[in-house]
Amino acid sequence: MKLGTDILSDNNLTGSLPHSLFHSRSLSLLDLSRNRFSGELPENMGKLRGLKMLNISYNGLKGKIPATLGNLESLESIDLSHNTFSGPIPQSFTKLQQLTTLDVSNNHLKDKIPIGGQMDTMDDPTYYANNSGLCGFQIQLNCPDNKPPQVVEPVNESNESWEQSQTKHPFRARNITGVVEKPARSSYTSAFEFS
Repeated sequence: MKLGTDILSDNNLTGSLPHSLFHSRSLSLLDLSRNRFSGELPENMGKLRGLKMLNISYNGLKGKIPATLGNLESLESIDLSHNTFSGPIPQSFTKLQQLTTLDVSNNHLKDKIPIGGQMDTMDDPTYYANNSGLCGFQIQLNCPDNKPPQVVEPVNESNESWEQSQTKHPFRARNITGVVEKPARSSYTSAFEFS
């Protein structure tokens, strides 16, 4: 085992993930895949500031993905596939500016895939497969709240009929009569009477 790496894959390990595993700031690679771990991911995973690769695929982990994973700003690869995680992908993942691979397939995730940062480049639909509740441009599936904007046609008053004009503008004067007098000079004066 190299310094700064924990590769414990394919060991038939069971039980919850030990909290003590996530106290090392020098850990750069953590591979716990293909075991039989259960329970939820601990919040203190966000303390692994030097972590570049996290693989906990093919386990029996459940619950929500901790938002604290968004604190691991050195992360380049995350594989959470083939578990039973539920809820949304944390919005904090948009802070992971080094991220090149994100696999959350085969879980029970839902809601809109976060937008922004490297999440905009995580657009391979296979990495989101078999999460029937997910939506977003990354998988070419519109979310229910992404309704196209309604186009409001501008009113061209020059084409309105007299009846339409009177309906839309009820306070417009209806009967105007007037007399225009032309004095000796070139200016005009007018007098109007409203009925």
